[in-house]
Amino acid sequence: DDNVRRVTAVFAAVAVALPLVEAALKPWFHRARPLLNAHTFSFPSGHVAGCAVTVGLLLFVMLDPTWRAVTGRIHEDAPMTRGARTAAWFACIWATSVGRVFADRHWLSDTMGGAA
Repeated sequence: DDNVRRVTAVFAAVAVALPLVEAALKPWFHRARPLLNAHTFSFPSGHVAGCAVTVGLLLFVMLDPTWRAVTGRIHEDAPMTRGARTAAWFACIWATSVGRVFADRHWLSDTMGGAA
């Protein structure tokens, strides 16, 4: 089906583009990590960016029109409400951000940049 191919193509394009964008931005910002012995740059957080984009795309597929187009179930509503999708997206970003900050891998601003 064309809709499934389109959604798959978007997922594939994002999966290729996100690490390339992150790899280009880290040396440009040249921000040190909180850990003293770290040899890579910190800003933006790739984990948080990956979470924001991946979960965001998955939740986008669950929007009513996209869900109907992808599944072919014209009369079925999406499995989650808009508020539940938004809450799940923020919860994933928050949990990943908190984990990265408490593990001393990123500053808070690094995780905020990754989420943006």
